[in-house]
Amino acid sequence: MKLYVINLARRKERMSFMERQFASIGHRFERFDAVDGELLPKDERTKAVNGFRWWCSQGYTARAGEIGCALSHRKALAKVVEA
Repeated sequence: MKLYVINLARRKERMSFMERQFASIGHRFERFDAVDGELLPKDERTKAVNGFRWWCSQGYTARAGEIGCALSHRKALAKVVEA
């Protein structure tokens, strides 16, 4: 089974931590570049999420990081399905 780690390019310390964790158990993985919601233009963030549905279910407006996280997982899932 192929293992993936979703990681923001700017979070190098987290990637180092995950590399050590996987090395300690002898597993290999592929790094998947995360979508950085903080770098997405506001119009792209707005298109990416149904703001009304989010508000109704969560009680607040979706934050940039949450949108990036959701988009990262969607992108990773699409890659796994196509493989």
